[in-house]
Amino acid sequence: MQANQKYFEPELFRIELNACIQSLRSVTFLLQKHKADIPGFAAWYQVWQERMREDPLMAWSVEARNRIVKQGDLKLHSILRVSIVASYFEHEVPFLQYEATPKLTSAKILRDVQKAPMPLKVMRHGYLRLERRWVANDLPSHELLGVLSHCWEFLSKLLQDAPGVHEATKDSPLSAEGLPPCMVEDPELRSLWVKLATGEASSLTFEPVVLDPTKKEALLEKYEVRSVKALSSLEDASLRELAQHYFSLAKIVLRKDKYHILLVVLILRNNSIKLLQLQPEDQADKYRLWRQVAVEVKRSRARALIAISEAWNATFDPAHPFRHAVDYPNRREVLHVIAASDAGETLALIAPFERRDGEIVFGEDEETDSGGDINLLAPVQAVWRTKIGR
Repeated sequence: MQANQKYFEPELFRIELNACIQSLRSVTFLLQKHKADIPGFAAWYQVWQERMREDPLMAWSVEARNRIVKQGDLKLHSILRVSIVASYFEHEVPFLQYEATPKLTSAKILRDVQKAPMPLKVMRHGYLRLERRWVANDLPSHELLGVLSHCWEFLSKLLQDAPGVHEATKDSPLSAEGLPPCMVEDPELRSLWVKLATGEASSLTFEPVVLDPTKKEALLEKYEVRSVKALSSLEDASLRELAQHYFSLAKIVLRKDKYHILLVVLILRNNSIKLLQLQPEDQADKYRLWRQVAVEVKRSRARALIAISEAWNATFDPAHPFRHAVDYPNRREVLHVIAASDAGETLALIAPFERRDGEIVFGEDEETDSGGDINLLAPVQAVWRTKIGR
């Protein structure tokens, strides 16, 4: 975690990297120290030793630890990738890349980049992303946080496989809860973001939604959600059934509260759910927040996603291909539910509504199949296409 947090502070990152490599290596030292307490240790550990020797990143970490202890700091260098994010799609993000010395601080990077002219068409809806990538000179093709993440996961699996480990913990934490946030290797986590419209560095992120179990009955009573047919199980429900279930609940919330937050429901592989609240102030924030959702999908290994929000809806005008729905004169308010899965399924449900005399009046529901791609989900679908966690 400390190496992650100090990524843009070269000297501190070097210190934390050294400490993390040494801590990872201490796991096997402790195992060998207590081998007498582990039944069948010799035969079991011999198999894992061979796996470690055959794993290039684990082998590198052993050598790196020895070098740190006996010779001093590793030789590192960093690459800076500067990009302008004004789209949900990575292939539409222009960037430039150059070598950055380890002494180059984030403050100096920001000053230099802000002097460069920015394309006018993205000034309103864009972010400047400064992505740094640290590599070791003797391992140039691997980003160092990714190496640490790989080694942590390898050792976690080793410990879970140890003789005598209780069966109830065999699938924890990797298959159920996913990687710890500090062990997810992703460009989002090693980037600084500057909003082009204001020139200010941003710390925008989603908010986890935690339901208070002591208020469950009060919420059931307030929203009268018992009228909505319960799902038999998350495991057996189809994507359409999941979408329609949350669509029905969202209608009740909107009718009762007169608004609905932008809520993302992640369906995890252990068939639990995780709730995220997104609070974008403008289109630029949406581009960034959905990249953060993609990181959480990657970390938690979610298998499906339901996104619920109020939205503006308008018929596409080919004469104005870059116009957002909010800017169309004939726009309408809708309750919008988008559903997608790691199997490539997608579905969108829309309920047009009007506000009449303080009440929400819904029109007729609409359902569309997007044919597989939904623009705002592009970062999430890119994660699923890599088959991470499947």
